[in-house]
Amino acid sequence: MPSRKDHPALPGRVAVKNKPIKNLAASVHQRLLDKARHSGRPFNELLQYFTMERFLYRLSRSKYAGNFVLKGALMLNVWKRTSLPRPTLDIDVLAQRIGNNVDSIVQVVRETCDQVVDPDGITFYPETTEGEQIAEEAEYEGVRVRLRGSLGNARLSMQLDVGFGDVVLPSEEELDYPTILDFPTPHLRCYSI
Repeated sequence: MPSRKDHPALPGRVAVKNKPIKNLAASVHQRLLDKARHSGRPFNELLQYFTMERFLYRLSRSKYAGNFVLKGALMLNVWKRTSLPRPTLDIDVLAQRIGNNVDSIVQVVRETCDQVVDPDGITFYPETTEGEQIAEEAEYEGVRVRLRGSLGNARLSMQLDVGFGDVVLPSEEELDYPTILDFPTPHLRCYSI
């Protein structure tokens, strides 16, 4: 009789056990490769989106989740305009009720990277987080943050552009950000349609 961790065998077959994945990063890497081949999208593009998705998940689980509103190209994925949004290399967010200075935003990103979450194969390196002041359209200032991470042997880089002062009309809404693979979904405040 199979144990609770076994699946019942078909007649004449051996039971299959649920084994923990020994190398989660390698498994995720392979699944992204498979998805890239199937979808016709470049692997590096999917890897970049997966990296940003997993950062957004960490942000959604952090004490700062209520201080940011997702905006920009990644919203196309939320609004289901495309199966994956147009290529973008950064995450655009609007900050609210948080200081408009480089040091405070860098600290928020470092704490977000340290957020304990279910394993997803991605490791962010908070010590690599760097920020700089940016001017968006000469009306609003913001902060650009860059950080590094890894998926096994694959080296990752990510950019977060944080804007301040935008008025969100209609008001933002809480939405689930679609995931590429079967990992927990980021639940974020987002620009509404």
